[in-house]
Amino acid sequence: MTNFLKPVIEITDPVNPPSGVRELTVIEDKLNFPERFDAFYVQGDHLSVIRYWVYAPNIDQESLAVLQFDAPLKILPWFIETFEFFIESPSEGGFAAGKIVSPKATIAGEQLTIGRLMHAGNERHEGGYIIDNYSRKEHGRGSLNQSCDISDSYFFHGGFYDTWKELAEKYKNGTL
Repeated sequence: MTNFLKPVIEITDPVNPPSGVRELTVIEDKLNFPERFDAFYVQGDHLSVIRYWVYAPNIDQESLAVLQFDAPLKILPWFIETFEFFIESPSEGGFAAGKIVSPKATIAGEQLTIGRLMHAGNERHEGGYIIDNYSRKEHGRGSLNQSCDISDSYFFHGGFYDTWKELAEKYKNGTL
């Protein structure tokens, strides 16, 4: 059994976040899922990435789907540094050939990894990346750890990586 950390504030309405939660930016995955958004928030010394979209479980009613990934703000520069190391060839000092998951890193007391996905969930069945936080339990969804998956197209061409890099720079400069 995993001992998870105490949860940060759950954000169930991304348009109206709870008190003490500040929105940084919102991006849309227009390449794969138009009208599916990732909103980035600060709450204390943590980053929350909220993926949300409207779906219709039946014809008469729409619902809001919300997934939340939380990690210390220090994940912002760590992710950029680890990802760049992740995609370098072994001869350039990157991970060994065939390696698909970074070693677990302890960032502000939380266990994080970046992994390669063979299928990141879009209709083209393309690969992508996953960020796992083994120290935090999914909000309201059983006993799994929190994760955030990103398809290659959204990551490289849809704005996710550029947004993350911008937030990492702001964090390092103290302007977040």
